[in-house]
Amino acid sequence: MTTMLVLTSARSGLSEIVSSALRRSFTRGPVVEASVALWKQSIAKGNPFILVVADPLASWGELIQATLNLCGSKVIVFGSIPDNLLGLLGAQKLAYFSEQQQALFLSPDAEPNNYAESPASVFYNLESDLGVKSPMQKRSCERFDFMAEWNNLGFGSIKSDQSIWAIASKITIPLENTVAEIRTDGDSLTAYAGLWGIAGSSLLWFNRSVGPVDSQEWLIIEEFVGTYSYEFSICLPVISEIPPGYDACVTMRLDCDEDILSAKQLYEFYKENNIPFSLAIHTSVLEDDSHHEFLKGFVASGGGVLTHSVNHPVNWGGSYDETISQVSRSVEAIKSVLGSDTEIKYAVSPFHQNPTYAVQGMADAGLTGFVSGIICNDPEYLFARGGEVPFVSRGFISHSQQCMFHGECMLQEEDQLQIFKKSFDIAKQGKSLFGFLDHPFSSRYAYGWASEEARCEAHSEFIDYINSSTNKVLYLTEEQALDWIALKESVELTLDEKGEITAKWDLSLVKSSVPEIRYQNKTISVAELDKFMGGTVSV
Repeated sequence: MTTMLVLTSARSGLSEIVSSALRRSFTRGPVVEASVALWKQSIAKGNPFILVVADPLASWGELIQATLNLCGSKVIVFGSIPDNLLGLLGAQKLAYFSEQQQALFLSPDAEPNNYAESPASVFYNLESDLGVKSPMQKRSCERFDFMAEWNNLGFGSIKSDQSIWAIASKITIPLENTVAEIRTDGDSLTAYAGLWGIAGSSLLWFNRSVGPVDSQEWLIIEEFVGTYSYEFSICLPVISEIPPGYDACVTMRLDCDEDILSAKQLYEFYKENNIPFSLAIHTSVLEDDSHHEFLKGFVASGGGVLTHSVNHPVNWGGSYDETISQVSRSVEAIKSVLGSDTEIKYAVSPFHQNPTYAVQGMADAGLTGFVSGIICNDPEYLFARGGEVPFVSRGFISHSQQCMFHGECMLQEEDQLQIFKKSFDIAKQGKSLFGFLDHPFSSRYAYGWASEEARCEAHSEFIDYINSSTNKVLYLTEEQALDWIALKESVELTLDEKGEITAKWDLSLVKSSVPEIRYQNKTISVAELDKFMGGTVSV
């Protein structure tokens, strides 16, 4: 069986973060968290394999080179390149960034109706075979669309603090090997990603111990493993996040922090356009029974409901036990309005805060998953792909949804929606499910909207843009989207020496169709995937 060996240092949960990201793309089947002893055994067998090394120890350089010497292998390195590989790669390490240079990685807070970005940004080399695959030609190392909280383009921060989320080293590599570099004011600060062909094998490197796990740049990893040099190199199938028959998938929700009933006008707009959406409910709002009839009608017409806690506490109340209490009480409150047979499987975290104890508490309280991802906190739960969650038992899932569609994020320019449109384009090009959110008005706060009519007009314009960008878009409630992610997460792909792919999944999770896979420049159709039932398909 073709495997992907994964080795990481013991820093800050790095193994869980990287391995779960790989499983979200390649499934559990081929991904093996390996020891150095197993790595040596694989080299000794003399057959090519796929290797992922994150934050490598200096002593691992010789083993990386030995893997590359197995013609047809693929190696991915996240983090600092071991010194004994620098000569082979034509690379040169420099002294780490000065305090002045480190400041270039930080963004100021965003002002209302504007965005802010760090002076330092990643720029992709469009002459590179893999650089051109990036859904973003430019990725700011840090950016905000509201204060220092949201990045509506969806990615996380690239730090300069020598953490696992930081640039690992200041380094130069040959131009012909450059996939991306970090620049400011046109000047290069450091190489960010590189690609080399060595002894008939391929090496892809990202200058960050976690790689691009928190960005649609992750598509480069999928392309490298699934397709790059497939004529003479080993590959693995990639499981697609977009349901078959579509080239975009969109989910929209309202977080009901202070009100529910005021969602009615926007709900009517979506209903008229046959677009489903969801409500995440902070259940102390339900103490006012004026919301009940609207909520019942909303659910009866196909709307989705998630818990948003009882009273919207910071960090789920500050403990594992309080998280369980918040989930349990909020679910019961929703059931008291909608009926005891109502199933509430998913959550949206208050303030989008997801400390690990809270994620574990949500899982242990009986939820199936949650919506994650925001640039300002808990970076381990900001995902390029939905699926498996690190630091939690298997079966609990998430996907990231950071695009806040608010009036205060509309730009003071001719195209006020350009950031939201760009966010959708990045997700579509990255082959990722796209989610965005808004909030119902309250007596206290209108989220920057001048009126409900102005808000509906902006939503209408954005939906028109999405529909004009593709005629193959699937709209889902948040519950439907996470159900799809749960099915995707259940799939296990294996590839044998004959090139036959076998897939297994949880049949009870299938609602209509099963995921597609991408492999060696092919997409396996739904009809071919049906052959996976208890068997194999050759590609």
